Amino acid sequence: PIDARLTVFRDILNFFEYIASQNYVAIDFYDGSIMYDFSTDVTTICDIDLFKKAPVINDKGVDWFGTKRLKAPEEYIEGCAIDEQTNIFTSGALIFEFFGRFSDEEIHQRYCNNQFIPCTLPNWQLSEESYQVATKAVSLNKSERYLTFAEFWYEWKAANSNF
Repeated sequence: PIDARLTVFRDILNFFEYIASQNYVAIDFYDGSIMYDFSTDVTTICDIDLFKKAPVINDKGVDWFGTKRLKAPEEYIEGCAIDEQTNIFTSGALIFEFFGRFSDEEIHQRYCNNQFIPCTLPNWQLSEESYQVATKAVSLNKSERYLTFAEFWYEWKAANSNF
């Protein structure tokens, strides 16, 4: 249900805000790093062994860690900084995985084009305001994304206050 997914995502954003406050960057974080116990409604985040202390620079180019379904543009470019804004992108892409609907062809295009593409508004399960927040998080231009998880989290909560 949507409420349960919102709760899981709250847990993810709290976790990301915490790691950012500790000056860490998530490397190779994706939906497979999230376990949810349906009997207790407990979210567990796992597979964090590649998280690194900032600053982190992409030294692998296109072969940087992570699934092409969720990667930020800088995760394809050697020499780019991987930072809190990169993790905001990944979180935003996960939001779309949680609350968007995608065709197999749309998912295939992410792999072919090395680029995350959000779903369209008609394929979004939450409010238009929350769609705008998620879209800003996955902006291809890093300077147009939220600067911090605190800012992102604040906007996300405001956009979803009716849930």
